Amino acid sequence: MCLPYFYIAGFPKCGTTDLWYKIIKHPDVIEVCKEPHWWPWRQYGAEKLPTCQKEASKTTNTIGKPQSSIEWYLHFYRTQGAVKEIVKSNRYKSFHPKVFGDASVSTSYGTVGNFFSKYELIDEQFSMTIPKLLYSATPNAKIIIILRDPVDRYYSGYNYSPYGRTKGSPTDFHNQTVEAIDCFKRCLLIHSPYYCVHHLEFCKSHSHGYLDKLPLGMYSIFMKDWLDVFPRNQLYILTLTELRNQPVRTLRDIFQFLELSPYEINTSEKRPVNSRKYPDMLQETRILLQELYRPYDQELVHILNDTKFSFSSLNFPK
Repeated sequence: MCLPYFYIAGFPKCGTTDLWYKIIKHPDVIEVCKEPHWWPWRQYGAEKLPTCQKEASKTTNTIGKPQSSIEWYLHFYRTQGAVKEIVKSNRYKSFHPKVFGDASVSTSYGTVGNFFSKYELIDEQFSMTIPKLLYSATPNAKIIIILRDPVDRYYSGYNYSPYGRTKGSPTDFHNQTVEAIDCFKRCLLIHSPYYCVHHLEFCKSHSHGYLDKLPLGMYSIFMKDWLDVFPRNQLYILTLTELRNQPVRTLRDIFQFLELSPYEINTSEKRPVNSRKYPDMLQETRILLQELYRPYDQELVHILNDTKFSFSSLNFPK
């Protein structure tokens, strides 16, 4: 049995789908279902998820184990033929030249469902996190995290949500954003930033299914959880801008990070992406979000020691 060799851990609406379909073009990467969402969701009882339904049902029917069990997660890849492909590729070699990954974006934040209700709070920080669980099971895993300007990420998520698709508008987004920011600030009056960022349900009543995810753009809070556990050389952190503007070089670096053989993909090929056109955000909304996210972006630049994470829209004069 095998656990994934690599994870595209997130974040939502940052280009993970595009990145995934580029990576699996490498001949030594086995294509499996992209987002089983096992670490943050399925292992805590969430079985009726919209992703990987066919593969999940096949796994459950094959082994008769609940989706919350580690046995189920292991067999999830076996039933897709990943293990068989690895064994086949290993016939004449002393190592496994073929690998597979898990690109569940929820792995980056893992705060949905009953996850955190199961763990103790110590000074408003949880005794267990998704990175800690992942490291305990597979300490050599390679983690890829892709980030995007948090203002654009948030607006993209709103427009991609079922509500945004049918009823969304820049004015509605502004009104809901004002409510969501006010709610988050009320949380900060009582709790620490770490607590408020990890409790997405705190402002659920304002969300229409998405706006409760306002804190997901506060990347530095989540990145500290990953950096506290995984060695820096097991984390590859990039931006959506890099992937869009320099796809060949970016993929070359990622394949090197994954210790795969050099391979150059055709980046001009059409591929499945989660994108749609929508009207521009109101400038007053953008300014509100810039002011909210700027301190977390500055902290991100500091902890990663890299100015490429200083997203341009957050750097306007005060």
